[in-house]
Amino acid sequence: MNVLIKQALLIQPRWLAAPILVSSVVLGYTISAPLSWFVLMLVLLALGVMAWGHTMNTYLDYEWTKLDRGLESERSHPKPYT
Repeated sequence: MNVLIKQALLIQPRWLAAPILVSSVVLGYTISAPLSWFVLMLVLLALGVMAWGHTMNTYLDYEWTKLDRGLESERSHPKPYT
């Protein structure tokens, strides 16, 4: 499990996209309305959509294109949330 955490945080830092996503959602919301607690729900939904996209990418790489069905050294690095 520690190996997966190290790979997720060091080799494929997908969490770096989260601040960009959050700032764009907050900026887009503040353009149309004043800040409220509703923006928190929008941020959580946007992070969920991003995680769903990464999960579907992993699934399709394994099932549809069969790129990740080779030896473990030939596969892409796993993400612990997929």
